[in-house]
Amino acid sequence: SRAVDPDPIVVIPNGVDTDFYKPITQKQITKIGPKLRLLFVGRFQRQKDLPGLLTKLAFARHQHGLSFHLTLVGDGQDRDELKRLINVHGLSSLVDWKGWLQKDELRKVYQQADCLLNLSLYEGLPNTLLEAMACGLVVIASDIAPHRELISDGITGYLVSNNDTESFVEILKETLNNPKE
Repeated sequence: SRAVDPDPIVVIPNGVDTDFYKPITQKQITKIGPKLRLLFVGRFQRQKDLPGLLTKLAFARHQHGLSFHLTLVGDGQDRDELKRLINVHGLSSLVDWKGWLQKDELRKVYQQADCLLNLSLYEGLPNTLLEAMACGLVVIASDIAPHRELISDGITGYLVSNNDTESFVEILKETLNNPKE
């Protein structure tokens, strides 16, 4: 007979309250024209590869004419460098800085966005992806192991290599052409 461990280890992955984080109806969404409403939520530090994200967004705008508005929620040691890069890339009028938000305010920001961007170089199991998905956002994330645990590429979101700017732009175009309803 097999011995049964009386105190087995149970791993419970991160989760979110889907009664709190949920989509809103179309009539409540404030449209900003034919622009993608992009969102980043997290710490402004090297791990998140925000300089790479800004470079990709500048390429999407200047080389492909993609229209978007980016909301940055969070703060961190790279904030001044990010502000400099936003100016260098000519994106200042397209970026809204929110700082850290209370839970209710964050939910509203998720609900008003079309797409969450997370191109981290490495990550744990990010709650921001779960919260965004629960709010009905399209999620575009770097193709790293923790993101692969949460996203089925092309089904529940998109995984993209941080070195593949063209695929990133194509996903943004697809998202703009097929907005969430």
